[in-house]
Amino acid sequence: MTASRDTAVLRVAAELRSEILSGRIALGSPLREEPLAARFGVSRHTVRTALANLAGTGLVRTAPFVGARVPPFDEAEAAALQDLRRALESEAADLLHRRYGGAPWPQAVLAPIDAALGRLRAAERDGDEAETLQAHSAVHRALVAAAGSPRITRAHEQLSDELSLLLLHARPRYGAGELERQHRALLADVQRLGAPPVREHLDDTLERLGIPRQA
Repeated sequence: MTASRDTAVLRVAAELRSEILSGRIALGSPLREEPLAARFGVSRHTVRTALANLAGTGLVRTAPFVGARVPPFDEAEAAALQDLRRALESEAADLLHRRYGGAPWPQAVLAPIDAALGRLRAAERDGDEAETLQAHSAVHRALVAAAGSPRITRAHEQLSDELSLLLLHARPRYGAGELERQHRALLADVQRLGAPPVREHLDDTLERLGIPRQA
């Protein structure tokens, strides 16, 4: 791939990603190569590669003879995503709890999480829905990264776009400023109790979506 085509792929993927996570491209919408190629002034192959990149992060689903589309909401897939997050985030919380024994974490550990929470507060205050999704994902990534396990962190980062897509479904169920308040409470509870508050937090998201609490 040439440098110019690589740049075009990244540009198309970034624009489509922004439109999906802002809701400008509706959930379940088809993403057809020919109209997108005309819109962006690139080849269909460039569009196809960009869509494949987005499919790798869960924002797009492709199927033979059907093409690409933004995945519609699926209860089973939402529950499966939360199961995977529960495993990763609970293990990170357990590592931190074993390290600090339920005491407040050092400021150096808390600082990146506090910064992500501040970003989330600003996004909610400004009514920037796309930024709210990204900031919410950043809070969870920072919590996991605090455990200092590169493997857990890498596995969790791969879920970032799917996490944002799930929150896009759930976002109307949250009141003004509620996400930031909820996550500040989660941070306080995880420091005291370890993994159990993580499991309750993830189940709460499913319940807001009308999916039964996990056993």
